[in-house]
Amino acid sequence: MKALSREHQAVFNFKTSMAQLKAIVTDEENIFYERFFDSFESAISDFIQTELFIRQAERCEALNVNTDFANYSRKQGMSYNDEGVRMTLMSKEFLEQFASSQSVENAFDQSLQTELEAFQNKMKEEFSKLEIKASDAKEIGETLTRTIESLSNDCIEQNLLQFMENQLAELAKVRKTESRGAEKNIAVWKLIAIAVLIGVATWSIIKCKLTPWRCSSKEKRVYDTVMAIAMITFEACE
Repeated sequence: MKALSREHQAVFNFKTSMAQLKAIVTDEENIFYERFFDSFESAISDFIQTELFIRQAERCEALNVNTDFANYSRKQGMSYNDEGVRMTLMSKEFLEQFASSQSVENAFDQSLQTELEAFQNKMKEEFSKLEIKASDAKEIGETLTRTIESLSNDCIEQNLLQFMENQLAELAKVRKTESRGAEKNIAVWKLIAIAVLIGVATWSIIKCKLTPWRCSSKEKRVYDTVMAIAMITFEACE
């Protein structure tokens, strides 16, 4: 059996984890939401490949070897990055179209607050099981908190969708910079992508609580968000 290349294996692993989340996206039964998710998945796949190719080029350049291979790898990486930015902006457009189709605006109540607090605590427990540095786990936890705190006491669905749109815009902006947001221990671009994934899981929690007819057993898969986060963290390694 022929093995996948390093780049293709990384993308395969990520897409496999994302497939676990697709069920809660299709539960929404809105084509714009599905297209937002699919475009976002494609964008992150492109960014993962970008970092692997660029890192290969940088290793060759640091050792002053394989100049042609370094040039090829850098060119491939930047091509994937450009496509990832395009798909990120497309994902944002689909999410905006989805948001404009939402007419019901709900406010917080105590039961929803309790539900979100339980969700936040459970996600932190799941994050603690990832084989990552404590500092990385802390940053992911802070991203989770920031996502939940984006909700205010009224129009919570629109608040969350607006937060996610802002994150997608920031992701495209960061990926256009010279460093591509990859300079920190856990890259900035990863934390932004993680915020969007947490937003997807949070959206499911909210809709399940406020509109129970949208719920299904598939929504237990919100915690598979952790696996997608793990793939972003591991496969686009530092």
